[in-house]
Amino acid sequence: MAEPLKVADNILIFAGEASGDAYGALLIKELRAINNNLNIYGGGGSNMLKAGLNPIYTIDNLSVMGLVEVISIIPSLLKIKKSIIAFAKNNQPKVAIFIDYPGFHVPLAKKLKQLNIPILYYISPKIWAYREKRITKIISSINQLASIFDFEKAIYTRYGFDNCHFVGHPIVDVLKTSGALATKPHTNLIGILPGSRNSEIAKLLPTMIEACKLLKQENPQLKFWLSCVNNFNNQYYKNLIGEFKIDFIKQDLHLNIAKSFAIIGASGTVNLEMAYLGIPSVITYKLAPLTHSIAKRIIKIPHASPVNIIMQEELYPELLQNLCNPQNIYKTVKELIYNTQVRNTQLRKLHIFKKQLGLAGASERVAKMAINLMAK
Repeated sequence: MAEPLKVADNILIFAGEASGDAYGALLIKELRAINNNLNIYGGGGSNMLKAGLNPIYTIDNLSVMGLVEVISIIPSLLKIKKSIIAFAKNNQPKVAIFIDYPGFHVPLAKKLKQLNIPILYYISPKIWAYREKRITKIISSINQLASIFDFEKAIYTRYGFDNCHFVGHPIVDVLKTSGALATKPHTNLIGILPGSRNSEIAKLLPTMIEACKLLKQENPQLKFWLSCVNNFNNQYYKNLIGEFKIDFIKQDLHLNIAKSFAIIGASGTVNLEMAYLGIPSVITYKLAPLTHSIAKRIIKIPHASPVNIIMQEELYPELLQNLCNPQNIYKTVKELIYNTQVRNTQLRKLHIFKKQLGLAGASERVAKMAINLMAK
């Protein structure tokens, strides 16, 4: 058995998917800025590893969407959970930080809290969207919560939890360090963002490409780029898109978003980045039929994209399930590109949206919360 780590220096941090990995990397950098002697262990992806995470596991192949799809990774999650608990018992970390991914993280947080490890949860589960009553389980499993939306604090206070603190959205930090805010759109460039999970890419990308073919037929000057995630090779994407000419992008995502005149994107966290950068877009999504049927019964909000949820209106057009087809995507993108009134209306609302995400410095504020929690 490995020698236990020095208790005073040992913390845990966990992310479950691509967005959490990006935020986790920023958080690790801020933690190191406060105390460079920390031993930071946990789970994450390539960004967190580059920032200095010592991995207990990596998030490759863990990111799926949907109640049905998640069944396939349950054995892997159970194995990871067992290894984390064993690590925690052996090394007694001073704090454990969980980033989003509540289906796996909340039960694990509860287990670690039972081991007297202080728990900081970063990015609240979307209790305002569905299953609000699970908030009681969340509260019992954590010590403090770092919220990225200001309105969440009132919900937790209503349930008697006073340790929810609004820190702002880490996307602001990500974008301010990327150089994307100084980048201008290129008139004929269209971005394709089919998501980061295999389940969503396989469902969305072929449909998106068919819409791109229609756009290209009408305007041969258009150029397209595709956001690719590192754990899928180029051949994986080629098998889904065929011979259509498109640039594969695995780096500098935010710079490429900022260069785009319009985007066809999967519903998800990246929509917030698209919106903060002021890029007109259309949102698409397809769930497995059974997952969609269940979701309709439990989700209590009318929108899918987090941008539309925050704005409480369909700022970004949403084409979901059967509406997500090549013809509808083509028509919607065509309006965003060529109809000045439609485009300017969306641009005006995007400017209003930008103010909703708070000020820069979320990562630093969360790091200070973690250090303070260690000291208690």
